[in-house]
Amino acid sequence: GTPKLLCFESTTLHDVPTLPAHYMPRPEQWDLRASLVSGVRGDGTVVGIVGASPVTGIAGTAGLGKTTTANWLALDPCVRSAFRDGIFWLEFGKERTAMQRLVRLAVLLGVPPEELERLERRGVDSVRDEVARRLAGKSCLIILDDVWDKQQPKPFRSLAGGRVTVLMTTRKSDIVDSFGEELARLPLRPFEDAAATRLLVQSSGKAVDELHRPSLAKLARMCAGVPAMLRSVGSMCNKRSAEGVVKWFEDHK
Repeated sequence: GTPKLLCFESTTLHDVPTLPAHYMPRPEQWDLRASLVSGVRGDGTVVGIVGASPVTGIAGTAGLGKTTTANWLALDPCVRSAFRDGIFWLEFGKERTAMQRLVRLAVLLGVPPEELERLERRGVDSVRDEVARRLAGKSCLIILDDVWDKQQPKPFRSLAGGRVTVLMTTRKSDIVDSFGEELARLPLRPFEDAAATRLLVQSSGKAVDELHRPSLAKLARMCAGVPAMLRSVGSMCNKRSAEGVVKWFEDHK
């Protein structure tokens, strides 16, 4: 028959976004994948919680690529093969509450509107319990993206277990700490100079020969290896020369 890995496309993706243009693989992602799929902690690369509660977290400063890395994991064939019954993407941010995201997960799991309304009136625990019932026996990955406080992921902790894994992205490592005692505190790293320069060039939409190399090197250092900054500055090079972008930043200090 067909090897299981080749059947990954049967895994349903729920609200999972597409990768941004000019996505560049980073060295940590392979160890992150190993940790997520098989529970093996990489060397210096994963913020993961192991043991009774299979919750994994990616922590780091804004723009470092936490969401994009989680996005890549959700789309990866090995991850999709491991979580064959579905991958669910729930975006938080500052404003969204645990109840709002639980309700969205319940909708994605097929809870009828009338029943969901009744459960909402009863409170967070009732919605969570129905979600847990529908996840029972299934192999699923639930991604909580851009978590801002400890209350947001709290009810999702009890959903993790068996064949259900919860993956969080957050800029606050103490939120990941609150989910368990055994951690591998291994945050994402900024891009090295060569990778940063490649991302700048890709984001500019130009060939490297069209860009002034000394100015590119200067822009890469200015961005400090942060992918979001590199993409933004690279796109500026599409309209201006690299020297022009350097001058723009110098003029606007």
